[in-house]
Amino acid sequence: MKNYKLIKLLKDKKIADSYQYYEACTYKLYLAELSFSALENVISSYQKDETEVVKKVYEDAHSKGKGSYNVRTNSFDYLGVDVSPTVLMDKLTMEILSLLHNFFDTFAQSINASLFAEDGISMERVSLTKVASMMTQFPEYRGQFISDVIGLPTNPDYQYIADYNNTLKHRRQIYVENKFDILSIKGTVAVPEFEKDGRPHVKEDALNLLRRS
Repeated sequence: MKNYKLIKLLKDKKIADSYQYYEACTYKLYLAELSFSALENVISSYQKDETEVVKKVYEDAHSKGKGSYNVRTNSFDYLGVDVSPTVLMDKLTMEILSLLHNFFDTFAQSINASLFAEDGISMERVSLTKVASMMTQFPEYRGQFISDVIGLPTNPDYQYIADYNNTLKHRRQIYVENKFDILSIKGTVAVPEFEKDGRPHVKEDALNLLRRS
C-alpha cells in the first residue's frame, strides 16, 4: 500500500522549482491589470469628449436654431505616437486577453513542477489541459482548489480566453467595436461575436468581459 503522505512530502521538495512560475504568473496578472486600467481610461476619455461635442450640438440647436456635428479625427498620444482610440482599444484588449492566456500556460507549469515533480509532464509538453487531466492520477491531492484546476479547461471564461487567442493567432483579427450614438449620447465598446471549433461566443461589452475574465 502506498504511503501517500511520504509521496506528497517528497514531491513538495520540488516547490522551489515552481517558484519561478509563480512569480511569472503574478507579473502577468499585474501587467493585465495595468492594461485594463489604461483601457478604462481610454474609453472614458473618448466617450467624455464625444459626449461634450454632442451636447454642444444640441445646445446650439436649442439656443441658435442650428447645431452641426462635424466628423472629427480623434487620436491619443501613445508614448509619443498619435493613435486612434479604436486602434488603442484593440491593442489593449488583445494585450489583456493574451496575458491572461499566458498566465494559464504558466500556471500549468507551476502545478506540474510543484505537485507532479519527477512524475510530471516534460516542460516542453505542458498544457493546462494535460495538467488538469493528469491531476486525477494523484488521489493524495483533494479539495476545492484541486477540483477547480481539473475543471479549468471546460470553464467558459477560460474557453473564451483560449478561443479568442487561438482565433487571432491562427485565423483572423477580432476587431473591437467602438461606437457612439449621438441620439442617445451614449458610447459602447464591445468584442463582437465569434466562433471557434463549434463554440459560439456572443458579443459582449469589452470592459464587462475583461472584468469577468
